[in-house]
Amino acid sequence: KQLYKRDYWDKCRCDELPNAIRFHVFDVAVNSGVVRAIQTLQQAAGVKDDGIIGPATLAAVRSKEPCELLLSFYSFRIAFYTSIGTFGTFGKGWMNRVASNLKIGLK
Repeated sequence: KQLYKRDYWDKCRCDELPNAIRFHVFDVAVNSGVVRAIQTLQQAAGVKDDGIIGPATLAAVRSKEPCELLLSFYSFRIAFYTSIGTFGTFGKGWMNRVASNLKIGLK
């Protein structure tokens, strides 16, 4: 628990994100890395995807309607997965993970 909190949750500043998106950002951090999680969030929020959560990212994320942000977030997550050369090998598992997370939705 401490490792996940320190190395993923805290580095993505999940406590500062809206409830609707924090789990989803955390999941990408664990699955694809902290920088990728932050970049995916930034892409969904429409800000520069530099992999650093700062005031501009937080403001943009908070200004979005939660459902719109979540759908945009997953569209960028899926686009990333399908761009990886090993998608043919691992894609089914990645898409199952996405589907499971989408069932969680905004909870």
